[in-house]
Amino acid sequence: MKRQLAFVLLLAVAAASAEPSRLLQNKRSAALTRIETELVALSKVASRGKAFGRARRELQKGLALHPESKRLVAERDRIAEKTGTPKAGFEARFLARREKAYAKCGKVLADLALAFDKKGHVDEFERWASAVQTHFPSKAALKRLQLVYFEPYLKWVRKKDAERLAKGSERVDGKWIDKDAVAALNARHATFEDPWVLSDDVHELKTTVPLREARQLLAHIGIYREFVLRQFSGAWDLRPPKGKLPVIVTRTQAELRARMEAATGQSAPPQLGAALPAKQLVAESLFRHVGTHGG
Repeated sequence: MKRQLAFVLLLAVAAASAEPSRLLQNKRSAALTRIETELVALSKVASRGKAFGRARRELQKGLALHPESKRLVAERDRIAEKTGTPKAGFEARFLARREKAYAKCGKVLADLALAFDKKGHVDEFERWASAVQTHFPSKAALKRLQLVYFEPYLKWVRKKDAERLAKGSERVDGKWIDKDAVAALNARHATFEDPWVLSDDVHELKTTVPLREARQLLAHIGIYREFVLRQFSGAWDLRPPKGKLPVIVTRTQAELRARMEAATGQSAPPQLGAALPAKQLVAESLFRHVGTHGG
């Protein structure tokens, strides 16, 4: 009985240590509130300049980080239907104001990421360090995080993690595994009976390509999505989807036909098109999806 009780207590301690402390949760809440305040203020600057597309874009940036924010939603809804022509000279003034706001937001998120890293919460560190890179990149924030650029994933990572990645290691389910273990997992996920399933804030990728290539694909999807949002958010009413948007990447035409037949219940044509590099294929498919459905 004592052994069972001790085991239960050990599990309880392990579970508790996996969750951020109340102090870290409060820091996260405070950081999101500060970013919310900065972006609402920035949106109002854009609204006063009649640049309502820019105003909505800043609010969407905040909602990508803090989707439960009632304040951001209320401000977005308030200007949802407004249109106008920006005043002369507005663009330069707004960009200067935005640079200052983004610098503040980047510092807030960098400090939050470091607070989680100090307590061993690697997933939370990566989440907020990635948010700095995606939404508020600045030399000061990146220097504060002490990151180096890992080109295959198009992102900044800790130096020690870059060294691991360079040797073929990957972080899977919260743990680092060596290249041999990665190869074994790639073999296991080489069919659509058990594919790799990776996701970011918006898209979910299912694929049978090796893990490193899959992560490169997801990185390109994210970069392209940000490009589309920057280019068209002023013209289209783009909002985050309620669920993940699926992306399926196959290694062969046979796999592609099998996926299409499984989805439609009909035979796919014997040749579905010329082979394209996976990154290009994903980018073109994503553009067609966003262009057709408006996000």
